[in-house]
Amino acid sequence: MLVLACGRRPNPTLPGGRDRILEYMKRHLKMYEFFMAEWVFQLLAKSDNRNLLEVEAGLSDYCDCLLIVLESESTYAELGAFAIQDKLAENMLVVNDRGFEREESFISMGPIDRVDRLSRFGPTIYVDPDCILRAAPEIVARLQSAQPKKGTGFRVSDAESFAGLEPKIRMLLLLDMIALFHPVSHKEIIHILKCVFGGGKYEVILDLHMLEALHLVRRIDDYYVRETEERKLFFRYPSLRQVRVRSDVLNHYHKYARVRTGILESKLKSES
Repeated sequence: MLVLACGRRPNPTLPGGRDRILEYMKRHLKMYEFFMAEWVFQLLAKSDNRNLLEVEAGLSDYCDCLLIVLESESTYAELGAFAIQDKLAENMLVVNDRGFEREESFISMGPIDRVDRLSRFGPTIYVDPDCILRAAPEIVARLQSAQPKKGTGFRVSDAESFAGLEPKIRMLLLLDMIALFHPVSHKEIIHILKCVFGGGKYEVILDLHMLEALHLVRRIDDYYVRETEERKLFFRYPSLRQVRVRSDVLNHYHKYARVRTGILESKLKSES
């Protein structure tokens, strides 16, 4: 399960509620992937000028839950902007200061009330901000109660159907491709997609930034590499001989693209 966590701007010297929750979750919930929109913003800033609120709303398409810790003016703005969209409200989990639990304010009677009525993770969790980790067991329970169902498969036949995939599915499909061919550049990923699914326009930069933000891939120079050498792919491909393909790719790099084997060697050294 992928969880997008929103909260106060990260501060290493004075961690906010979201920071403390994420630290706890990463330590104790290995089966969940938590990420912050700011990680993707930092990557997009180098190549994209889109409105950040639009980008953040788009990131929700990649996750199973949108966790919002209400601890700053910006998070109240995010709550209001997201709550008016049914699709976002249905996947939101709000954590708020218990001091506002019975307050009849616009926030409480507007966006929070709407999320509580629509969200599969609701209602809002109220907690003392100074003891924010007391909310952790309840957050875990909410996430576990709404585990996504296993998929039944999908079919991609051309560029249009690839673009029409659920963003999370498309992202993980690209992850499998990188696992087979890494180190591989953005241009080469597009070339592989065209070889497999045919010509057309393939927009994958946000998918690749998401994979980086989730620490599932790493970029070394102009190449993407899989963060781990796990042999298990996310999806099953009936006619694919995975070990054979990966072996052929590595043999080709060893003979004709030694710079790539050097990248893999440096990656292994950095991990040891």
